[in-house]
Amino acid sequence: MCALSAIGRRWIDFEYMEYKYLKEICIAFELGVPISDPTRVHGGLLHRMWKVETSAGCFAVKQLSSDINLQDEAINSNYELTEEIAKRFAEQSIPAVAALKSHGKHLLEVEGAYFLVYPWVNGSVIDAKVISEAHALKIAAMLAKMHQINL
Repeated sequence: MCALSAIGRRWIDFEYMEYKYLKEICIAFELGVPISDPTRVHGGLLHRMWKVETSAGCFAVKQLSSDINLQDEAINSNYELTEEIAKRFAEQSIPAVAALKSHGKHLLEVEGAYFLVYPWVNGSVIDAKVISEAHALKIAAMLAKMHQINL
């Protein structure tokens, strides 16, 4: 595979993850050694997301927007709680992906930037033209199950 050509680059149209971040993330979450450049995943409106392939597997790395004050303990706690809820949903067979933990926390701060790391999950978007009543019923069943869980 290719080497980390993004080394030393600054943000260019938000396409490249700074190497210092990638290195710290891989160490903190024990992700192994990157085997290719992180690939930007587009679609979100607020945060930046990359697919990171390492010697240990594939991961989704989300850099939270600097517009969010994660120095505020209440906001920080809400992110941690959200990931714990996702974990509990997954344990109850509700489709959910929870962020990995590093030293007991989901959020990792690197030089003022905050990250969440998830196992990579392949997926696709269903075109709105093909969504059917069966899809709606499946979603309704999942929502019902979510509300029945005693968190």
